[in-house]
Amino acid sequence: MDYSSQMEIINAEQMDMLIASAGVETAKTILDAFWKSNDEIVAAMTAHLDSANFVEAAASGHALKGSAANLGAVQLSERAKTIENACRAQDIVSAKAAFGKVVSDIEATRRAFDSLLMTKAA
Repeated sequence: MDYSSQMEIINAEQMDMLIASAGVETAKTILDAFWKSNDEIVAAMTAHLDSANFVEAAASGHALKGSAANLGAVQLSERAKTIENACRAQDIVSAKAAFGKVVSDIEATRRAFDSLLMTKAA
């Protein structure tokens, strides 16, 4: 993956700052916690969207948006923001459409972070 395509998915500078201050291994540990948290949030969001529980789905979207933004996962954070806003507007069609792209966003984000970490660990 080239750097320009990474920038659409992640803010590499944000991860660079984390690595510079905490080291590669600590960054990996933080990312492991991030992936686990994503799994839990996505599972909750699935249930909330299936039951049209807009309040809880919006809260899950907000949680995902924040955790992704904290690490510089730009694309995932923006998708979560779209879900959160759609749920606040009680627009289930838009929320589910955006949610349908979350798994691919997470996979792309993981690849971008892994690629960045490989260059830092070398």
